Amino acid sequence: MSGTDLSLMLWVVGHRTVWATQISRAVMAVGTHLAVLGALALAVLGYLLMRRRWAVIVTVAGGAAISLVGAGVLKAVVGRPRPPAELALVHAGGYSMPSTDGAVTAAVGVALFLASLWSTRPGRAIFGALLVLAVLGVGVALVYLGAHWPSDVLAGWLLGAMIAWAWHLAVRRWTTRSGGPGVPA
Repeated sequence: MSGTDLSLMLWVVGHRTVWATQISRAVMAVGTHLAVLGALALAVLGYLLMRRRWAVIVTVAGGAAISLVGAGVLKAVVGRPRPPAELALVHAGGYSMPSTDGAVTAAVGVALFLASLWSTRPGRAIFGALLVLAVLGVGVALVYLGAHWPSDVLAGWLLGAMIAWAWHLAVRRWTTRSGGPGVPA
């Protein structure tokens, strides 16, 4: 943990409010509740299957899975403890760096953005802005609740975004070579 991490966490702790705590808890509950995540994943998967968007499915699922595994491996290597209990509103077990939730949400957001086709620039821009807001919301909630240091979330975002971008390029290359439905450049 750096001095910047501690300074930011102390600032967050000093500025917590009831309404922000409720929103952050709700964001974390949605993001960690398996039934909610499963229902959301099935809805998106169903839509993509109906539209026969195989490359998008492979890009998003692969990016999320690789980020999940990658963050877990890096957590074990880095071994950084989570913020102390006196700064946290929630108890999260295990190591802290990088944030797995940060990595997976960034990977899904980047993969969805890169693999989606849009007929208009405004539609693509709005979709991208919504994805950014969702990823930022999860990351801010993790720091606000004291589950992660700010640099844990930043590292998770960077890891997830890089993995999604690299996986997108690999899927695009594979689908182009195999003659299958391509992934947008």
